[in-house]
Amino acid sequence: MKVMSVRIAIVDPLPMFRGGLSDVLERAGFAHDAPDDLAAWVRAGAGDLVLLTLRHAADWTLLEETCQSRSRVAVIAVLDDPTVPAYLRALNAGAVGAVPRHAAADEIREVCAAVADGRTVLPIAVLRACLDPGRRQRREVPLEREIEWLRELARGETMAQVASRAGYSERMMFRMLRALYGRLDVGNRTEAIIFARDQGWL
Repeated sequence: MKVMSVRIAIVDPLPMFRGGLSDVLERAGFAHDAPDDLAAWVRAGAGDLVLLTLRHAADWTLLEETCQSRSRVAVIAVLDDPTVPAYLRALNAGAVGAVPRHAAADEIREVCAAVADGRTVLPIAVLRACLDPGRRQRREVPLEREIEWLRELARGETMAQVASRAGYSERMMFRMLRALYGRLDVGNRTEAIIFARDQGWL
């Protein structure tokens, strides 16, 4: 994709921030939109890239849903908390690039241009975490719904309550959580909650 032919959707809750991003993208030669309904924008094939700010649980769910859609749209995560675990979580959810929300205009342009050219730009610490499977940070980052289960358990809810809210039987929820603990390389609920808190997921 050449820069001039790429159209980018800006998804952020603050009009002032969206306006600033619009200016940055316009100066770089990108066409852009600020759709109220990202899913409809994606379904309509209105563009190629999405700059999606991730601040709340619903934003992470939107990231997963957008990346799992059948469209060819690529998502660049705009991280409110640009830690290595946050980068890894965004990439695991399907983002093809990420940039801190407080990044300078040049950095945002660089990341967008790289993705438009079929490449990505990542901090060295994130790259090292991706390439070193022995690092604690490299453990698989859960899906947003799995993180929500951990949040509920951390609040003291029972397995039955979590299962009921998620629409599963208690036995199925037990199996799904055991599988999640295995992917996180922890032995039980307590270790999973502690690890999730260390990663900033809770």
